[in-house]
This record gives sequence, structure tokens and C-alpha cells, in this order.
Amino acid sequence: MLEDLIERFAINSKKYIGGLMGFAFGYIFITHGILPMIVVMLTTLLGAIFGDKENIKKLKKILINRLKEE
Repeated sequence: MLEDLIERFAINSKKYIGGLMGFAFGYIFITHGILPMIVVMLTTLLGAIFGDKENIKKLKKILINRLKEE
């Protein structure tokens, strides 16, 4: 039974994560308003973009090159 749940989560993980994020943003919107919700959405998006391993490697290369130039 546990194996079935893990398999279902692995297959449909984007749906579960999307539902959870939608719930969180809805909760923030209802309790705090639209501006804090937009701030949370932007920081989440920036975290997803900069948290990607390929982007981290690119940023490290850029920083190392800039530090070598100075």
C-alpha cells in the first residue's frame, strides 16, 4: 500500500505540488491581501529560477570570472 502511494506521488508530483502551492497562495491572499501574495509568488519564482543546478553553475562561473578580472 505504501509503495502504491509513493508511486502515485512520483507520477503525479507536479499536480500535488501545484495544488499545495495554490492552497498556500490562496491562504496568503485571504489572510493578508494581494500585495503580500504577489511578493511570495515572486520570491518563489526567483527561488525556482536561481535554485536550478545549471543556473547555480552559470552564476558561479560568472562570479569567478568577474573576481579574476578585478
